[in-house]
Amino acid sequence: MRILLSINHAFMYDHYYVTEMVRQLDHLDYNGLELCHESTEKRHGMPSNGGIDDWVQYSVLSKLNNYKEHRSDVVESMRQLFGKIKSRNGETSVWSHELWVPSNILEVYPELATSRGDINLAHPILTDFVKDKYAQFFKAVPEVDTIVLTLTEVSYSVFTRFDNDWLAEQCLDWLIRTVYGVCTEYGKTLVIRPFSPNAEDYAITRRIIKQMPTDVQVMLKTDPFDWNPFLPVNPELEQFPARQTRAEFSISGEFYGGSLEFPVVTPEYFRERLDKVRSLGIKTVVARIDRNGRSAMIGPNRHNVELFIALCHDSRLDAASFLENRLSDISEQPRLLAELLLKLLDLSLHINYVNGNLTFQVPFGGLEYAQRFMLFYLFRPNHSLHHCDLEWAILDQDITPTRKDIIEERSTALMKLRQIKEQVQVLAPNDLLLNSGLEKLCDFAQVYLLLATTILEYIKTIEKKLPESPFYSTCDTLCECGQALAVKYGSDWLCDTPLRIERFTKELRWAFHLERTVRRLLPGLEREQLDKLEDYIFTGYPGESHNLRKHTHGSFARMTDQRCYREAETFFEYSLTPSQIGNKIIRISCYGEGQILVQENDDTLASLIIETDSWETRDITLTSDGSPLTLRVVRRGHRRPALEWVYLLSRIP
Repeated sequence: MRILLSINHAFMYDHYYVTEMVRQLDHLDYNGLELCHESTEKRHGMPSNGGIDDWVQYSVLSKLNNYKEHRSDVVESMRQLFGKIKSRNGETSVWSHELWVPSNILEVYPELATSRGDINLAHPILTDFVKDKYAQFFKAVPEVDTIVLTLTEVSYSVFTRFDNDWLAEQCLDWLIRTVYGVCTEYGKTLVIRPFSPNAEDYAITRRIIKQMPTDVQVMLKTDPFDWNPFLPVNPELEQFPARQTRAEFSISGEFYGGSLEFPVVTPEYFRERLDKVRSLGIKTVVARIDRNGRSAMIGPNRHNVELFIALCHDSRLDAASFLENRLSDISEQPRLLAELLLKLLDLSLHINYVNGNLTFQVPFGGLEYAQRFMLFYLFRPNHSLHHCDLEWAILDQDITPTRKDIIEERSTALMKLRQIKEQVQVLAPNDLLLNSGLEKLCDFAQVYLLLATTILEYIKTIEKKLPESPFYSTCDTLCECGQALAVKYGSDWLCDTPLRIERFTKELRWAFHLERTVRRLLPGLEREQLDKLEDYIFTGYPGESHNLRKHTHGSFARMTDQRCYREAETFFEYSLTPSQIGNKIIRISCYGEGQILVQENDDTLASLIIETDSWETRDITLTSDGSPLTLRVVRRGHRRPALEWVYLLSRIP
């Protein structure tokens, strides 16, 4: 089995970091190095995942050079690094995300825009642009062997164009053939990484890859879309010929909090996926060994890299014996210590998962992030998740646990973690990294217990119209926990978790105030209409409910000083429940460019086009047979369509 190790190319900004990581890998048996997306924040109008753009100067669409960085100083360092890898006959690989351009491209080159403000991928100059930048890159860094082309987390996705001359399949075909042509000209390998939260994107990719030359390869995560050990092994691994397929793994612990600060070893997670990869005949695996600028080689999580490589070579490896051997220099009872560490994965998964459903994909996110990942739906007790079938991280056949079970799951995990921490302090008192890592894991578990308590209190208070003081009290406790962590570890600990907690509680308090206010005032309704109100939705608010359905990352909940609202990247939809048969009015507060569809039993009862750059109140009239209604919002212009509130009213014939 060929093993490539993947390092985040913060290299562009820290040559020492990547070269030091490569030095730490010298004793390991691996077959190549991959530089994956850099970890800096959004800058100069460009997104924050990786491309090759900072290493070249555009000669096509050259005005865009004013809106990106050009790190020519990095090129020579990269050549030296890749030269070292090639001297040991290793493969050198770089990630690229396309289409990747400064986000103001349509302002700089308005001729590339369609009539409704989309980018026109069929414009010939974009083909020249893509070809030119890859040609420049290959000339600058001839030591690179492979381009890994990711199709999401980009400036403009080929899958989600709302006004284009081409369909999504044509857009993807154009992109792959364009990059492949340059790779072929310079003797490079092209690997497509169809990383997407949407099942249809994978289906499109399968159809297009089948039409490509057989030397175009595919790299797939071993988990569906992103890392989640509760989900089955990615079924897409079975859809492509084994000789064309690479399997991607994460050793960085991203799926249980995006951190390498916790001493969580994951051999059985690796083993299950490696066994599937072997059974399919896939010969190349790629393992990501850092996250957010932290290396797995220097933290308490360090044994995972060696464990993974050992399991690649021996599927029957006894993980406890392997760890026992590695821990014998820090403990007189290494076997017992190994067995304790092997329990940590299961416990850590009970921290930031709800009944197997992922809460945050990062250690801690803000309110908008929580709304994007359906956090308030996961914590809504005894609630069906069938409407979450398009959310990759949610088991949509589930019913959420009771309030008691949600709290108990986290409380029990925290109690057991503290017990293990005390035992490890006795078994390995001098290993500061290990003991510090366990202390941090316990603190992390405490954060998620308080988060669960706070969200549950929000939902209960809003829905039952209870006094607000218990909610504010739980918010205060969570905020105080964040402040204590800032004092203990620094405000930047664990990807700024203390700062994120402070921001989240501030945002949640304001959302609570706004939601209580809008539910009390019912804006847009006259007093005499209140007795005609059959159902209502305050969209984008944490308590919105009503079976929100969307793609992961495909809809955003926003909050301003005046309102919360939800806007569509592609679409979103809710359910409304009439109380009786008859004529209805659906009154909405809306903004942007889109289409509103009202459906009943798969039939479209009404449709409304909105094109507005300010908030407007609009009425939709229809006749219902009393069945549940689906309200669907679809984007059809540059300004994303958005809703703030929806009222279902009965009307006099």
